[in-house]
Amino acid sequence: MTRSLQPVLASFDKQRLERGALIILSGDRTKARALTFQYNPESVTRTRQGAWEYRKNGQGKEQALSAAEQKLQDSFRGAGFFVKAETIAFKLVFDATEAILSGQDAGKGILPELSQLELVAFGSDARVDRSAAPAGQNRLNPIFPTELLLVLGLRRFPVILTQMTITEKRFDPALVPIRAEIDLAMRVLEPLETTETSVIWQAFEELQRNRGTWRDAAEGGGETSVAGQSIGAMVTAVLKAPIADAGIARPVAEPPAPYGPEST
Repeated sequence: MTRSLQPVLASFDKQRLERGALIILSGDRTKARALTFQYNPESVTRTRQGAWEYRKNGQGKEQALSAAEQKLQDSFRGAGFFVKAETIAFKLVFDATEAILSGQDAGKGILPELSQLELVAFGSDARVDRSAAPAGQNRLNPIFPTELLLVLGLRRFPVILTQMTITEKRFDPALVPIRAEIDLAMRVLEPLETTETSVIWQAFEELQRNRGTWRDAAEGGGETSVAGQSIGAMVTAVLKAPIADAGIARPVAEPPAPYGPEST
């Protein structure tokens, strides 16, 4: 029997609070289940990194640089910029205190929520195959990460879980955890990594389309033609462009007030 850990929002009883969630896809990608956040994270850290790699020869080794080329090393000529996938990190909190006080707990505390996350971290196909292993030995099959959709309001990130730290904070008399903090780190799946799951493909494409739409709504987000202009003219043209989709020109700064008392 499922129970709700949703807290009572005394100060927001007339306003619906959207809660984040993890949608967990099954190993065969035909079913899904959701883990709804009891409390939205206080902060979400998203990181995207890249690294320069120098040109390599046919044997996969870095080409030898001449003295002149070494002087230009800082300009990264003859190199490629390799971008790593975006990572997302945040902390979740689950607390069964209200469920216990209302009689919904049934002695399980927050074990149902922790178990969902633990199974996600274990992978979708991690199992011991005893039949194919030599006598007296076990063979562990490769682990395939469980594919997830991280839902944060209007944004849906296709991700896999890369790191999880569970800190159990409070327990009932039977040592069942009733409050825990979970630090999660995830890696966003991009098109080249999601060839087998149409749901993940669609989620990433939708995320990119929405980013383009939201970008155009930013101040100065609309495109301005700058072909053939000098750097100074280009900067002037772009910064004086009207606010995208708002029909409002960028306000002109008023001249500063004169210093000292006004002359009569």
